[in-house]
Amino acid sequence: MENVRMKEIKMKTVYKYPINPSLEKIALSIPGGGPVISAGVDPSGDLCVWALADTDKEDEKVIVFCVGTGWPLDLLDAHKIRFVDTVKTGFYMWHIFVEVK
Repeated sequence: MENVRMKEIKMKTVYKYPINPSLEKIALSIPGGGPVISAGVDPSGDLCVWALADTDKEDEKVIVFCVGTGWPLDLLDAHKIRFVDTVKTGFYMWHIFVEVK
């Protein structure tokens, strides 16, 4: 009979990070560095991003931008950002981006 080895299964966990709209960079500490997978409003009404966290790894800084429709994007270099999602809160639309490493 053949000896079967169990492979170690590494788990990732989805973590929620509340954010506020701002032209300033938002620095998040995410185990394993993400990625940020979506954005939305949680049940309590807070604007948030959700990321895949690798809890077996150290926290890494992930930079998020949350800008409103019509806000200037001069601070954002299009080559260094990735669009995540657009989120509606009340009368406002927020556009979520992450900095690409």
